[in-house]
Amino acid sequence: MIFALLLLLALGLAAAIVPAVLVGFVFVVGSRRLPLWARSVLLPVSSVASGLLWPCVAGTANYWWPAAVLLSSGTVCITGLVLLLHENQGRHPSRHVAAWTGGHPYAGPGR
Repeated sequence: MIFALLLLLALGLAAAIVPAVLVGFVFVVGSRRLPLWARSVLLPVSSVASGLLWPCVAGTANYWWPAAVLLSSGTVCITGLVLLLHENQGRHPSRHVAAWTGGHPYAGPGR
């Protein structure tokens, strides 16, 4: 009996997390033309908006809908944030300047 409960719990978590990850990915890919500040503002707004669709799907009589809203919204925010940071890291070159390149210093022709 406990295994059936754990299986249903895992299926419920997968049903809330997988669409949220897809929504976060689609948001980041679809908003590439916007500046970073606009994407950073719109990401939490869209995550809450997509999370608030769960009461329509699950119904307000179900007492698990607040957990589904929080889990879905948090997953969209985290997925979008990670993808935005990864994309932003690729745009800007590293600021680390190597002090020593590993080669031999140029001694010049007269030395």
